[in-house]
Amino acid sequence: MVVKKSTQAIRSKTGPQAKISKSKLDAQARSRAEERIENIVAILIVSVLCIVAGWWIYDKMQPPTIDENAVRANIALGGAPILGNADASVTVVLFSDFECVYCGEFARDSFPTIKERYIDAGTARLAYMSFPLSQSHPYAAAAANAALCADEQGRFWEYHDVLYANQDALASDDLRVHAVAAGLDAQMFDDCMQDELFAAVIDRTVVYGKSLGVTGTPTFFFNGRKVVGALTPEDFAREIDAELATG
Repeated sequence: MVVKKSTQAIRSKTGPQAKISKSKLDAQARSRAEERIENIVAILIVSVLCIVAGWWIYDKMQPPTIDENAVRANIALGGAPILGNADASVTVVLFSDFECVYCGEFARDSFPTIKERYIDAGTARLAYMSFPLSQSHPYAAAAANAALCADEQGRFWEYHDVLYANQDALASDDLRVHAVAAGLDAQMFDDCMQDELFAAVIDRTVVYGKSLGVTGTPTFFFNGRKVVGALTPEDFAREIDAELATG
């Protein structure tokens, strides 16, 4: 009887209950493995976000880049849109991209104050050169063409303001909506866009900018002296004062 009872005990350990226990252990092991993977992925995501945030903060803290020893460029303005008095003491040439984040910050946060203090006052004039960074900004070239189509109707700066106020909406349909908002003739705008009337002009401007050492946006030239970065009103004032001091 003792032997028989012992045999039953052994069978109970190797029967269905043992299979259930093994299945539970396997499930628990898989669950722990999945949890470890999820933790690792979460750590990696947080690490990447920290790196990106750190780079952004560092980049934002950097002052505009100024090469004090650079030779002043004699810049041909051609048919560039110009805002301000032709007799202004300081000519500022801006190479910019409608999809560029820093260009947008300058246009929205600094430009209105700069326009009031220096352009409207007759101290400076501003010429806009389209420099679309098409490799990273897929809508920039079309936006540049649209802006020059607006210039053809004498409303470049109105359209400029609308585009930079809506940088997250620069697809073809959006450009037309912005044209109407800026007071353009919609049919004339459509015809200009369909013909890509200014595409060749923009390509030549990019080549010209590169010949002047422009590699990114925004890039300014104060009477031919290059300054790179999104200028605050204080930065702009310093550069204007420096030009006025040189006579």
